[in-house]
Amino acid sequence: MSTIVMKEEIESVCDALCFSLLGSGRLHYAVCDRTAIPDILKASVDDMKDHIWAWCNRVYIANQCAYILTYSHRADCDKTIDFIADVDQCKNGGILIQKPERLYRLLQSIQYNLVSNGGQCMLCHEDMVRLDNLIAVLANDLIGEYQRGKV
Repeated sequence: MSTIVMKEEIESVCDALCFSLLGSGRLHYAVCDRTAIPDILKASVDDMKDHIWAWCNRVYIANQCAYILTYSHRADCDKTIDFIADVDQCKNGGILIQKPERLYRLLQSIQYNLVSNGGQCMLCHEDMVRLDNLIAVLANDLIGEYQRGKV
């Protein structure tokens, strides 16, 4: 079952990934892999931000497509496709970085909502793998924090 992921939610994921770029985090590597950016070690922060923004936009658009495919028969179904804000305008990612369990739950919700009721995934395989990798990195971090008694 697909529902619309709020624009603010996907923008906060985008900001969290960009926030990870500037700190000691490694979350952005799940999205900025060698397939997307072949010379990742030489990529600038702006190049990585642009790639993160493009990936988050594809995820957001795929969610909207799954929703429209599932609910287009309803009169209240908005059939317009929207884009997220420019990467430099996204806010609140710092909060998600500080509370990785919230980011983890949000990403799981996004993952679930990319599939229509008919079982069709609207995101390409490579981008879905990136989402799966991002969730796995977060899960690993959360397990480590739990074992250290921080959660």
